[in-house]
Order: sequence, then C-alpha cells, then structure tokens
Amino acid sequence: ARLRMHGHRPEMECPGSGRSTVVTANEHGVVLRYPGTFGSSLVESPYGKLGSSESTCTNTKPRRRRKAKKRRQLNQGEVLQLKYFEKMRSQILIQYESLLQAAKSVGYIPIPPVGLQTDEVACESTSALNLQEVCDYNASASNTTSESVVSLTSDCVQDVCGKMVCNSTGRDITVKDLNSSFLIPSHCSFLLSDIQNLDILTDYAASRSIKFNLIVIDPPWENRSVIRGKKYHWISNEQLLGIQIPELAAPGALVVVWVTNKRRLAEFVQQSLFPAWSVAMIGEWHWIKVTTSGELVYDIDSVHKKPFETLVIGRFLSSNRLEPVDPAALNDTVHQPDSRPPHKKPKLVQPVSPGPVTPPTSSAGAGTGLQVQDQSNIPLHNSLLCVPSKVHSQKPHLGDVFSRYLPVERNCLELFARNLFPGWTSWGNEVLKFQEISCDSLS
Repeated sequence: ARLRMHGHRPEMECPGSGRSTVVTANEHGVVLRYPGTFGSSLVESPYGKLGSSESTCTNTKPRRRRKAKKRRQLNQGEVLQLKYFEKMRSQILIQYESLLQAAKSVGYIPIPPVGLQTDEVACESTSALNLQEVCDYNASASNTTSESVVSLTSDCVQDVCGKMVCNSTGRDITVKDLNSSFLIPSHCSFLLSDIQNLDILTDYAASRSIKFNLIVIDPPWENRSVIRGKKYHWISNEQLLGIQIPELAAPGALVVVWVTNKRRLAEFVQQSLFPAWSVAMIGEWHWIKVTTSGELVYDIDSVHKKPFETLVIGRFLSSNRLEPVDPAALNDTVHQPDSRPPHKKPKLVQPVSPGPVTPPTSSAGAGTGLQVQDQSNIPLHNSLLCVPSKVHSQKPHLGDVFSRYLPVERNCLELFARNLFPGWTSWGNEVLKFQEISCDSLS
C-alpha cells in the first residue's frame, strides 16, 4: 500500500520465489497476477476503444468505407457456441463482479501505469531467431544423437535443440546457443523440439520413473487468425490424440487444457481427447480478462470476441472405469455434429495399473511423501481474473492456482510451453521464446 501511494506498480511474483501469483481468492474463483519472469506490459484499455493497443494506428490517411457485408446464417457450430454463451453469461458476470471487488479490496486493481514503459511489449525475442524453424530443421535432419539428456551445472555453450536439458542446481544458469543467450531457471527441465521428437520427453520420464501430478496443455489450435497472421504452427487433432499422456501422468494427476471460445474445441477435448488419454472431466473454468483498471477487455456481448477463455480440467484415472462429468451438465445443449467430416473415435488408452504410489524423483524436486491438501473438492465452474499481457497468447501461470489440489511434493509439466519456470518440466517448439537474456526482465 505504501508503494502504491508513491505511484509504484505492485511487484509481479515469480514461481519458485516463495511468493504466490495468487493475489486473492473467494468462492467464485481466484485473482491472479503474471509471474515476474514474464515481464510483459499489461492491457490498459478495452480493445476496440480509442487509446487501446488494437485501435492505435499510425496511418493518418482516411480509411475507405467498405461495403456492408450481407449477414449470413449461423452454422451449427456457431449456434451451439451462442447457446453456450447465453447460458454462461450471467454466471461469468457474477464471478467477474465478485472477483473484481476482491481485487479492489486488497488494492491490486487498479494497477497504476509506469510511464511510457506500458506501451512496450517486453520480454519477447528481439532477435531474428525463429525457434519453430530450428525445430523443424532439427526434426527433418534427424539430428538427435545418443546424448539426448544434458545436465547443466554452470554457464556454458550448449546445443539445446532436440535434447532434454536439466538444471538441477539451485541457481539460474545462462546457456548460449543459436547465437543467443537463454536464462534457465533453477530446478527445471525442458525439451526444445518438434512434436515428432516428443518421445525424448517420454523416454526421459520413463527412464527416471517420473510421473507428473499436474499437466498443463496450451495447444496451438487451428483458427483463421493464426492461418492469416502466421503467428505459430497449429497442430491437428490427430497429433494431439497421439500424445502419450498416460505414460506421463501420475495416478490422479490433473490435466488442464486451454481452449479458445469455439465450442467444438471444448467438445473435442471432452468427448475425444480425454477418453483417449483415460482422463475424466471434472470441471470447466474461465479466465476472465480485464484491463489494469478492471474493465472487461471486450464487451461481454461481442459476437466474435469474448473477454474470457476456457480451461477444461480433467483427472487421470488409475482404473479402466471412466466417470466423466456429463458435458450436458456444463453446456445444457444438444451436441449437434458440425459440418466437418466425422472424427474417428480413438481407441481408449489403457492407463497405468493401480499400485502403491511412490514419490517420484526428478529435477522438479524429490519427494519424501505425498501429503494431499484438497484433491477432491475442485469446483465444476470457477473463474480466474487476471489482467492479460499484450504479448499474443501469453497465458497466466497456473501452478499456484492448482497447488491446493495437488500433493505437497509434486512434479509439474507444461506442454506447448513458451516459458520456463523453476521446478517445472516444459516442452514445446518455442519453449525458450521468452527466455532470451536480451529481454529487459531477464537481463
């Protein structure tokens, strides 16, 4: 409070620093802040309004007025999506108001601006390095060697692509590769590779008997804006189904999947992806996006853009019997097939047979016993209120949110990651995207 009186922005917390990214919580959800390692500027104005980052334009020429397009009929997917939004609208608004009041009561919102720095997008790579292209070349050249695991002990020059890199020390380490320097947090492991080489991670985990208690997945879903802007390589549903979650998940592990606001994606996760992974659905949460002053970043009734994203939450089962939450209880709509070709129903992957649970040992930390805090009482519907970053698709860190539902000694994994976190294992073809030393927040 004293810092705020002098115009200072509250310090952003860093996982592993002993401070939580959770600002406050109540019965409607959690108020989050970005970790300090992200170092990115936050959205200050609702998109589409004067002065917002999306509406700012340096071109002073008058725009030509476009002809009004004829309104077309909504397709089946859009009708289903509209029904879902109509059902969830009042609930999301209630949760938004409740969490906003909670954030204001602890002095987190409004977040004061910090001069001109708020107009900069910090921490994103400033070099011409394209990690996706590097991973694609590495996969096509089959450049994997027998030395697929690298243990870091000090600052070094090291080839990191296509290798399981582990920092088991208690300090951050600087690695030079690809004509860049990267900061590797303490007690973390990562694999920078294409999905074709994901077996390096599964082999590494199997050879060390590592099982993960929390698996966060942020797939690069296919959509029109991604195809037009070429922001990242999207992945097919078949490739997602091929990820061997049962080989990575500990019995009772939480599996959390980010999806966009297209209902067909949430239904694909609920009806195809989770059954293929032997995961039972237990909840669907929303990330409510607000500005630094607490306004929704988009109008709640906007047709194409919504001020929230969806988290589908499931639990990996250690038996052959699936007891998922009925999707109808979440959507309260009839699931109609869309106009796309029907997807082949995947075979059910047999999960790991139940047995005595032994604490795994890994770079994330060795366990001496599993002390469960509150594993069963996960709300079916909840919300996360967080001011989003101006960096495209940079999600808030979920480690502290789900920590109360996990064993005290736990291993955490993020798939399709673009950041590294202390104590976590991360995989993706852009896993070092925001770890360059040139970033102001990491220098």
